[in-house]
Amino acid sequence: MYDRTNHPKMNQLSSFFFSSRRLPSTTWLVTGIQTCELRIQEIFGQTRHPMIGDHPLKVTLLSPAHRPIQVTTDIPGFWTGSYADVRKDMRAQYPKHPWPEDPTQADPTLRAKPRKR
Repeated sequence: MYDRTNHPKMNQLSSFFFSSRRLPSTTWLVTGIQTCELRIQEIFGQTRHPMIGDHPLKVTLLSPAHRPIQVTTDIPGFWTGSYADVRKDMRAQYPKHPWPEDPTQADPTLRAKPRKR
């Protein structure tokens, strides 16, 4: 990895926020690919994939425990493809967190489900 502040494309992502209204921290790899890591609940509601110029941002989706569960350069394709399997596995492992059937319509969150009183 190398210092991303001097990369010519760095400012192209500076205005892109995910549905959670958070600008993720990104890392430039030596290959020139920019990556970011986000918990999967933070990108609920995301219907397009972030681009850096003509290149898609490589997004590592994390579990609520911040463990990698999927790496993608196509978030809409992930929602329609492998999300159903990820949802099934994660619902069993993290029942206190939201796992909507249609994540494109869900609100992004950083929290678990509220406790029942």
